[in-house]
Formats: sequence, structure tokens, C-alpha cells
Amino acid sequence: MKMKRILMLCALAASFTIACGSPSKEKPAGDEPRDDDWGDIFGEAGEEEDPVTGGRSTLKLPYVISSGMVLQQQSDVCIWGKATPGAVVSVLPSWAQEAVSTTVPADGIWQLSVRTPAASFNAVNLKISDSQGGSKTIGDVLIGEVWMTVGQSNMEQCMRGFGTVGADNYQPILNFEAELQDADIPSFRYFKDKYQLSDSPQFDTKESSWTKSSPTNSLEFQAIAYFFGRKLGRDLNVPVGIIGCAYGGSRIEAWMSKASLNKFPASDWKDAADLGLAAGATDKQAPAQIYNGMVLPVIKYSVRGILWYQGESNRDNSSAYPALQAEMVRDWRSLKGDSQNTVPFYCVQLASNHTSDENAWAVMQAAQLEGTALIPNSGIIPAYDCGGPTIHYPDKKTPGERLALLAEDKCYNLQGKNSDAPRFVSKSVSGNRLTVTLSNADGLHLGEGQEKILYGKVAGSDGVFKDAEVEISGSSLIFSSTSVSEPVSVSLCYGAWCVGGTVYNAAGLPVFPFKK
Repeated sequence: MKMKRILMLCALAASFTIACGSPSKEKPAGDEPRDDDWGDIFGEAGEEEDPVTGGRSTLKLPYVISSGMVLQQQSDVCIWGKATPGAVVSVLPSWAQEAVSTTVPADGIWQLSVRTPAASFNAVNLKISDSQGGSKTIGDVLIGEVWMTVGQSNMEQCMRGFGTVGADNYQPILNFEAELQDADIPSFRYFKDKYQLSDSPQFDTKESSWTKSSPTNSLEFQAIAYFFGRKLGRDLNVPVGIIGCAYGGSRIEAWMSKASLNKFPASDWKDAADLGLAAGATDKQAPAQIYNGMVLPVIKYSVRGILWYQGESNRDNSSAYPALQAEMVRDWRSLKGDSQNTVPFYCVQLASNHTSDENAWAVMQAAQLEGTALIPNSGIIPAYDCGGPTIHYPDKKTPGERLALLAEDKCYNLQGKNSDAPRFVSKSVSGNRLTVTLSNADGLHLGEGQEKILYGKVAGSDGVFKDAEVEISGSSLIFSSTSVSEPVSVSLCYGAWCVGGTVYNAAGLPVFPFKK
């Protein structure tokens, strides 16, 4: 019965632009949309008074296509909206001689591509009109580099911090007041994709707009997005736009379509019933709810890349996480028409915090590394060394700027940038000494103020890990313990709390945690 229902929905979904996927595992009979529901599944276009012609028009644009936006340079950017089926919609950029036009299809949702010039700090505009007399002008548009920042609470945490200043719940961003003193950067702009959960695909975000960086405005920018965007704009000398899309406490299942999730065994992911939710309930952890409400409304926006910081909420299914993440990225790229994987996907590995869930935290960090290995054109940065006592640690500048370094190295190919952190390659044993060879290990050194390397362990054939002394030897680390005469296994920074005692390469990047 479930398969029959899925096939029926897929047939219906073929009539509109973005597939809405198959139903959740416990979707009750009778909840399927009727044939007459699909025409307005993204909401009504609606008539509105046109400020230019004074006439009636159904021309509608999503909030993300609005004045103050940043468009990706030297790209065929996607412009889309709603209008009356059969009408002709035209987009005339101020930098072009001719308009680009398209006929609105039966579902009323149109889209077309506009070729953008090289980055510039000079504002441009786009005039969008339809054959019914409607017209809209999108002004103060900059051409530059655009990124999307996605994830749960550590990505969501804004420069203002969480909680209330002076209260017990206050969780600040380190040195945020000093960092925002030079935040008056009108060419750095941020669009907040506000909370919106839905069990069906949505055409638009909740009401929002593009905001220019200033000491006041940037208090509401995601902190990691702020530090990433500020560094990228300075180093590339271009305008930067960021679409901030995050939801604290969310599971990866909420960011994925139901069609994608149904490719996996039921044991690999949690549906509403598994989470103890009532049928039809909206929840940040429920399958496809963020995907429908927040991802679909902006995923067509042309970006250079996507930054992802999520995983804390999926420690209970970390073994399935790598494959789920890879499928999520494949699906997102397919919605963007990116069959060649040209849009990079860069991740932040979980940072340290004081939790009793030591092993699950470390296992999830390993799963994140494994996940990026499955995704073409992806990367990951370590962040365990900048964590704090609570899960929402104050130092968001370090991961933000490490992501910028990763982008500048791998995406923009800037000379002199090295974003590769040291990784485990191999191990060998001689007596009671176990040597680990690392890649990306030029200039290995202790962190500032450290007296020795901490969080190193070795184990013998009994599998019981004991604290070890760790020495640097060229591009290798040598582990030894008086408690283990014949070491077999080794680990470094493999646990929930590993702050203040690791080893870095010449680029200032710490060794990725390992257990081998």
C-alpha cells in the first residue's frame, strides 16, 4: 500500500517544477493532496497593485529576489517568480542590451537565466515585466560572490549571541563588540531565511530582505557567516552576499526531501513516529519540514558554494549519516541543475564541549569526515580546538575564517593558501613506540601557550586505551605509554573535549581527530 501511494504521488508531482518527494513513513491514508491541490501547492500568486503601471498584475517575486541583493558574478543566475500562465515575462538587466524572456507555464511559476558580468561595487538593477502590463524594478543590486550557510544552532548563532546579556542563559560571541567596530561594509549583504516548517513544498520564504553589514545590522548575521563573508570580501576585494538558512536543534532528515529519505532503509533515519511526534505535526526534526519550508524557496538562487554545520542532533544515527548527507547534497545540486557538481559543499566538524556523550561525539566527528569523502567537490574543516564548555561555544571566528581559507584555496585557487589540515595516513610500531604518519604536516608545532600534546592514547591487544606521551618528529607523531608495552591502536583528540593540547601544521590547522 505504501509503495502504491508513493507511485501515485510521484505521478501527480510531475505536473509542477520541483518534485515534492514521496510521503513520510507513517503518513496516514487520506492525507494525499487531491488533483485540484497541486495547482496552488506553492501558494497563490495573488494580484497586487503595480507601482509603475497602476494596473492589476499577478507578477510576484520571492523575497530573496529583491532590492539590495548580490548576484553571483560571471554566471547564468536564476531569476524566478509567479505570473499568469501563458503570460510572457521579461527581465532586462541594466548591464545588458536586450531582455531575456520566457512564457509562464501552466503552474504559474516561471524562471529564466540571466548572464552576469564580473564583480563590481557599482550598483545595477533589473527590470522585470510581464505581457499583462506588470513591472517591477529591483534596484541597488551588486555583482560579487554569493554563498549559502546552512545547519543547526552553531551555524544559526548570530553575532548578538544567544540569550540575554547579563542573564544566566546568555551565550555570547567572543569579542563581538570589537569585531563589529569595522562592520560598516555596505558591499557585504545578508539575507535571513527565517524559520518556516512545512509538510508541503513552499514557493517563498517568510517575509525577509537583504541587509547591508553595519555594526547594528550585523548583530543579526550568523556569526560564522559574518566572519566568513568579511574575510572573503576583503581577500577577494569583491561584494559578498550570504543567504543564512539555519534552524537550531534540527536533524539532517528535516533538511532532506521525503523522496531522498525513502531511498534508505527505515532503520537509517527517523520519521515523525520515531521521534514521538503526532502525525502531521510540524517540527524542526521531522523529515522534509525544513527542506519544504526553507530550502526549496531559495535553493534555485545562484551561489558559489554551500557551507554546512550540522550533526549534533544526529549522533544517534551517525553510522547512516555519511550516506544521508551525500544524498542530501546530490538532491540539492539536482534542484540547482548542477549535474557536474560545480557548487562546492564545505562542512564544519563538530567542536568540543563538555558532555558525558564522549564516544558518540567522536563517532559523529568521524562520520562527518567519511561523509565529505563521499561527496564530489567537498571539504571539511576541524573545529574541536575552538570549542567551549557548552555546545554553543563563543569562538565562531576561527571556524568562519577556516571556511574562508578553504574556499580561497579550493574554490578560488588563491596562491599561498593552504587549507588542508593534517590527517592520519599510517601507523607503525617499534617496541613500545607507535609512530603515526600524517599528511599535510609541514611545520607541525604546539599551539600557543601549550607545553605538550594532550589527548593522545594507545592501546594494546586488550583494546584498553591509556594516556600516552606524544612527540613531534618531522611530519610524524610518536606515541608511547609506560602502561602499554606493545601498542596496537592509537587515538588523538578522539572525544567530546579536546581543547588546549593539540598539534598544528604551518597553516595553523589542527590534526583531524582519529582512532586507528
